[in-house]
Amino acid sequence: MKKSYKKKSLKKKPYKKKSYKKKSYKKKSLKKKSHILLYKIGDVVTIIVKPYKNGKNIKGVIKRILTKRKYHSRGHKVELVSGIIGRIIPV
Repeated sequence: MKKSYKKKSLKKKPYKKKSYKKKSYKKKSLKKKSHILLYKIGDVVTIIVKPYKNGKNIKGVIKRILTKRKYHSRGHKVELVSGIIGRIIPV
């Protein structure tokens, strides 16, 4: 004897569009120049060197930009011509 299997009715669920929220940054942090990449190689900038708590500031010319993003919350990391690496701080 053959067993009869009932076919389950496959009801299609209504299509719902997924809502993706755009990543938004706080307006307060965008006001600081150091968070948005405005500097190029050869510009004179002031950077802060590790350990950041000590607050040692050095002025120099940018040799290389190490942060690849356009926006960075703590400031872009750069290398100066003298070889010192640090984060750009607002002047």
